[in-house]
Amino acid sequence: MPSYPYECPKCESQFDAYKCFDDIDKLEECPNCGMLLDKDCRKIARVYFSGEKPFDPYYCPGLGSVVSSKAERQRLAKSRGLEEVGNEPVENIHKHFDQERDRKCENRWKEFSEPVTIRSDDGGDPTTTNSL
Repeated sequence: MPSYPYECPKCESQFDAYKCFDDIDKLEECPNCGMLLDKDCRKIARVYFSGEKPFDPYYCPGLGSVVSSKAERQRLAKSRGLEEVGNEPVENIHKHFDQERDRKCENRWKEFSEPVTIRSDDGGDPTTTNSL
C-alpha cells in the first residue's frame, strides 16, 4: 500500500498516510490538531523509478571542483580538455589484447618458417635449410 506524505497548514506537523488507490481522494485527519486535509496538503516527494539513482554532489579531485551529476562531470572534463580513463567497453580491451597476442604468435612462427643459413667451420659454402 503506498504512503502519502502530508503537512498540516495549521500546526505544520508532518505525517504519512497509508491509502489504497481507491481512497486516494478521501480526506485525511491531522493527528495533532484534527484538521481535515485534502490532497492539496500532500507534500510532493521525489519519486525514483527502477534503475534511477539519485546523484549526491561530491568533490572530484581530478577536476578540482564539486560535481553534482555524471553529465556535469563529463562537461567539465571536456571543457578542460580531459578524458576519462577506465570506462572503455570490455570488448575493446579484449580486442586489443587478442590482436597483440595474435601478432606475437605470428612473429614467433615466422622465425621458424624463414630459411636458416648455417655456416660450417671448415670454410665451405653455407647451406640453406628450412628446418632446424
